[in-house]
Amino acid sequence: MGFEIKQNMVISQNLRQEQKLIMTQQMQQAIYLLQLPLHELINEVNEQYMENPLLDKEEEKGGEEQDKSPKEETSEEDKETLQEVPSTDDMTVDEENKMRKDMEWESYVDDSSHAPVSRGSTFKIDNDDYTPFESRLESHPGLIEHLEWQLQVSAMTTLQKQIGTLIIGNLDPYGYLKKIDLLDIQQIATKHLKTEVPLEEVEKTHELIKVFDPVGVGSRDLAECLIVQARHLGLLDDILLQILQKHIPNLERKNYTKIARDLSITKEKVYESVKLIQTLEPKPGREFLFEKTAYITPDLYICKRGDNYVVELNDDGLPKLRISRYYNSLRKRKDSKEYVTKKMQKAKWLIQAIQMRQETITRTGYSLIKFQRDFFDKGAQYLRPLTLKDVAEDIDRHESTVSRVTNNKYVHTPQGVFELKYFFSPGIKLLDGGEIAAQSVKEKIREIVNEENPNHPWSDQSISEILRKEGIDVARRTVAKYRDQLNILSSSRRRNPF
Repeated sequence: MGFEIKQNMVISQNLRQEQKLIMTQQMQQAIYLLQLPLHELINEVNEQYMENPLLDKEEEKGGEEQDKSPKEETSEEDKETLQEVPSTDDMTVDEENKMRKDMEWESYVDDSSHAPVSRGSTFKIDNDDYTPFESRLESHPGLIEHLEWQLQVSAMTTLQKQIGTLIIGNLDPYGYLKKIDLLDIQQIATKHLKTEVPLEEVEKTHELIKVFDPVGVGSRDLAECLIVQARHLGLLDDILLQILQKHIPNLERKNYTKIARDLSITKEKVYESVKLIQTLEPKPGREFLFEKTAYITPDLYICKRGDNYVVELNDDGLPKLRISRYYNSLRKRKDSKEYVTKKMQKAKWLIQAIQMRQETITRTGYSLIKFQRDFFDKGAQYLRPLTLKDVAEDIDRHESTVSRVTNNKYVHTPQGVFELKYFFSPGIKLLDGGEIAAQSVKEKIREIVNEENPNHPWSDQSISEILRKEGIDVARRTVAKYRDQLNILSSSRRRNPF
């Protein structure tokens, strides 16, 4: 039994009127530039300058004074003369490349410090302090490279070196073998070498690698890592071994009383072992984690002038663009009129977008001064609750615009360098009915912890009660959340056992 469904398909045209918000190219570019931090904005402006011949850079003050000659006030005859001067546009590609190569070679020969002298060279370098370029580069071998080098120069057998390569290749950045076990290594080695690899050989190779430099690398957990290091340094005794094998969680909580009771030893014995453990390295691969230093460039400065604060934009390195003065002469050429018109429009859009960005950031800075005056005068504990909507209404912009302005941008203030988002914080109710910024509460928690007795640190509940006495109503779980955000350990881990 079946059913037959018939549908009448009708094709028709309907005219409908509706409103839509369409982002123009100019608006898209303005939004894009608005959210760029200073160093990225400089790169973007330089790229646009290189691509658009209608853009020109304003010279420095000294350069403008030297350049203000007949170029600014060019007569009609001079304009015609300038148009007759051959430019790179009138040259053939071969001629231009040849000229560039000649210029590069001359500058190369003139500067004799560019390269070392080969045996057959007729040039001589008189600079005795010359350092080859490759020797000036800072090189940091990684953990894997360091271990593989030790593996190759070790006295291991060929099979052990092949197994060792698999083990080293599966270490995490801190030097632990956690993603894979030795049985998996055996199966992979057997499949790769197409011969049966005994598990005993894998375990033996693993033990040899664990005493490579740094000692403890290749361990499967923290206890194994510390035991290997203690044994290698001759520090391992029965008490230390039992503590590392059974009481790592109690060590983390500094629950030394339970350790002493379980091992039937005195607390003094536990303290002696703990001091030895603290000399060991829990993350053997840490020294090979080379992080590049991130330098922060403030996008604006808030400085105090007398009794008032002023906002100064940081435009150091940002080219000041203008329309090229040769625009009129280029526009008259029929063969390039359309091209020049498009480039002219893009140049104007770029200049306007940069001006709008700088103006919006400046107005945002003055709005922050208005709302956060106490912070600039007294410090972080006087930060008041502030939302994007407050600033948006103050500077007559949309909230999304303020969000883009504050994203990944920094400000230099008398209190230090801060991300602009730092000044926006939700409010926490006070007992008197007022509000305080959550960031200010975090600073108060940090201050309370810094001033506590290390032998008797404050618990989260105690900190909550201290804040309540100061008129701040914060629950214990909120204190715990803020403490975690500040990377402050719990009271049990902050306690000083000695």
